[in-house]
Amino acid sequence: MGEFPGATADPDDAAYALVGAPLDVSTTFRSGARFGPERVRRFARPFDEYDRRTGRQFSGLVLDAGDVNAWNDAEEYLEFLAADLRDHHDAGRLPLLVGGEHTVTVAGLRAADPEVYVCLDAHLDLYESYAGDEFSHATVTHHALDVAEEAVLLGARTGSESEWNRAARSDVTVVPPEEVADWTPGFDGDAYLSVDIDAVDPAFAPGTGTPEPFGLDSREMRDAVRTVAPRAVGFDVVEVNDRDDGQAASLAAKLLQEFVFAAADGGLAALLGRFAPCGAYVVRVRRVGGRFHRPPYNVAAKPPRDASPFQSARARPVNRQKRIHWTVRIRTPPRPEWKALRSPTAVVDP
Repeated sequence: MGEFPGATADPDDAAYALVGAPLDVSTTFRSGARFGPERVRRFARPFDEYDRRTGRQFSGLVLDAGDVNAWNDAEEYLEFLAADLRDHHDAGRLPLLVGGEHTVTVAGLRAADPEVYVCLDAHLDLYESYAGDEFSHATVTHHALDVAEEAVLLGARTGSESEWNRAARSDVTVVPPEEVADWTPGFDGDAYLSVDIDAVDPAFAPGTGTPEPFGLDSREMRDAVRTVAPRAVGFDVVEVNDRDDGQAASLAAKLLQEFVFAAADGGLAALLGRFAPCGAYVVRVRRVGGRFHRPPYNVAAKPPRDASPFQSARARPVNRQKRIHWTVRIRTPPRPEWKALRSPTAVVDP
């Protein structure tokens, strides 16, 4: 297994950690999702690390943390995987989960604890169990609503009658393929973004377990990822298999890159640069221009001219209910004259 090209950031400085999850136990049509992490890495090799739109380098942001090897007990594996992902959250790295079947999303959700579950998917995945399996790829949205307060399904176009009846409740929003291009988020809270590659029309990416015609095109997928990324606390791309010549894997890898660039570009580095580089702060983030702002997980900011030099700032949630208070710990070189200025907590209203 090679690493994702450019995912070479130092663990202490990385803002994102790529984690492979090759689970492939509940596939009901075409198996092969276990090859997804390897194929996504392989077909990312031609991509440049520099993003002209945001001016950012992938290599300065992402660490490839390897795979969490799977076994046949999905429920047990999801608990183990969630614990691994929580370790990355605790270290200030937002996990980029690469499946594997869609069931691995359950672990990502449990680790991130978002308010909103946003999913690009052809299927509703609202079964409580499927073929007697409570942890099937067809039950992901059902499990997501055990964690998140609402689900937004982008590009969904198929499901059973019982699933469509469940989707009619107020905690589920279904945006059909023809409306995704004009969709804008109607929520303010933190989101978890899951990309099931079968959301795209199989003409663009046939290498998936349950292809469904009349889907999104690749640019619509990209635009949706860019829209959600700045408010995301977790991400995955799933259901890539080895049944094509790399179209699905290539698209999945590019969408992962797009997520990183869009998420990194939507943070509060400029805001944090106003503060003295020492101590711990709580940053109260308010609505600015109708948009919910939050610090990214690892923020690099320039200090004011009269401040001590520092390396980086880490942001972690303090209030998990409101999700608008963040503790920011800023690491500085060990200079005695700054130690006296280390204070407990300050509240800043931008």
